[in-house]
Amino acid sequence: MKPIKFLDGEKWKVVSFHKGKDSRYAISSHGRLIRYKKKIQEALNTGTVSEKLSLYRAALITRCALLEGSILFAIITYLLTNQIALLGFAAGGLLLFYMLKPTKEKIARELQVSPDDVN
Repeated sequence: MKPIKFLDGEKWKVVSFHKGKDSRYAISSHGRLIRYKKKIQEALNTGTVSEKLSLYRAALITRCALLEGSILFAIITYLLTNQIALLGFAAGGLLLFYMLKPTKEKIARELQVSPDDVN
């Protein structure tokens, strides 16, 4: 399979995949992480805590929506093909949802504000 080039910030990165590995998931998860980090960096550069929380909320909703799309695709594909590995992928995605669950401490740490400022 040919290597894939993509822009990561200001640098071009080249990713190559071996046959048999699911390249769509790797590219999707990497793109999702880059987009999330950019939104968080944008939130850190704003002034007030309410603006930071608003940008954080938008970034988290986008991140979870992209993950949800992947999980729903895996479930629908399982229903069409009966490949049990797709259920494992969906279960892993649900576990990731649980791990991404926002808490006051996690939000305060990512936005670099005190936990008391997070409502």
